[in-house]
Amino acid sequence: MKKSKSITPKKHKVKIGDCVNFRFAGINRTGEVIELTFREDGHATYTVKCKGIIYPSLGLNGSMEVGNVFKH
Repeated sequence: MKKSKSITPKKHKVKIGDCVNFRFAGINRTGEVIELTFREDGHATYTVKCKGIIYPSLGLNGSMEVGNVFKH
């Protein structure tokens, strides 16, 4: 069985103000990127606002377990 390599993006691929699709807790949503952040290990994460709710620490394309951003 092939081991999967952990994908940790070190650069931001989406800009502030971009409209993105994201998955949080198993549900797909659409929102706007409001903040770009880096964790201590250099992992690039996003904060997205959707219908007045803020979703922090979203990864890019499957890099986080809870939430991920997919640009549309």
